[in-house]
Amino acid sequence: MNVVHRAKKIGRPATVTFERLDYIACQEWEFGWKHEEIADLYHMWHEGFAVKDIAKALNRHVGEVTCLIMDQVELNELEDRKGGLFGRRRPLERGGVSDDRHNAV
Repeated sequence: MNVVHRAKKIGRPATVTFERLDYIACQEWEFGWKHEEIADLYHMWHEGFAVKDIAKALNRHVGEVTCLIMDQVELNELEDRKGGLFGRRRPLERGGVSDDRHNAV
C-alpha cells in the first residue's frame, strides 16, 4: 500500500503544504528504514526488548524507533504486547538482556 493510499485510508490528508506550517517537528530524525533494520526491530519487539534497548541496538534515536513501531502497529504489522514500549525484558549491566522469568524469586 503506498503512502497516499494509506493516508487516505486513515482519513488524513496525503500531502501537506509547508507554507501553511509554522513548525515541523523532528526534522533532525531519520524516518527511512532498511528491510534488515525492520526485521531486527520485529525480532526484538517479539522477544520483549524495551524501545530504548531496540534503539540502542539499531543505533537510532528512540523517537525514530517509536515512530516506526507506531506506524507498524497502525498498519497491523506489529501487535500490541505485554509491557508495551517498555517490553518485558530487563537489560543486564554488561549490555546483555535477561528475560524476566530468569529474574523471578
